[in-house]
Amino acid sequence: RSDLKTLTLLEPQQTTQKLLLQGDKLYSGFYLNELIQRLVPTEAEAPELFESYLSALQNMTNSERVEPALRQFEWQLLQHLGAAFDWHYDADTGNVLSGSKWCYFIPDHGFVTQARDNQQRAYSVADIQKLAAWDVDDENRLRLLKYIMRDALAVYLGDKPLRSRELFRGTKRQ
Repeated sequence: RSDLKTLTLLEPQQTTQKLLLQGDKLYSGFYLNELIQRLVPTEAEAPELFESYLSALQNMTNSERVEPALRQFEWQLLQHLGAAFDWHYDADTGNVLSGSKWCYFIPDHGFVTQARDNQQRAYSVADIQKLAAWDVDDENRLRLLKYIMRDALAVYLGDKPLRSRELFRGTKRQ
């Protein structure tokens, strides 16, 4: 009569590291949980996605920077959902992006070299190539990656806002 399930068997993941998330890292963990809960179908088997989830939590625990772990998990989630896009080729023409200076991101489609309208954010192809190689040491590029991942996920999240983002914003105001 409900979606509540009974856990009958639990096999613990062997890990020697304790995952201690506090402050922003804890809210980031809430965010990852909410993405999984909202986007992965109920009862779907996704062992590789949960390995990525554990890896993201470990990376957040071990690093001062949370953003790279979040962005990497978002990309892995898109891949799991079959919604990954190509970082190297124009989604409209199939031409290599490196032949252009600028490109634009179309959610649920990919990068294109011709803007759909004048409101689209332009991305330097050089930055996109560095992001494709997971070069996220530069804060500006990391911010661009955040915009891209946010746009890519929005298609699947719909209009309902993420509660974890609201919770995080609420703590920043206090």
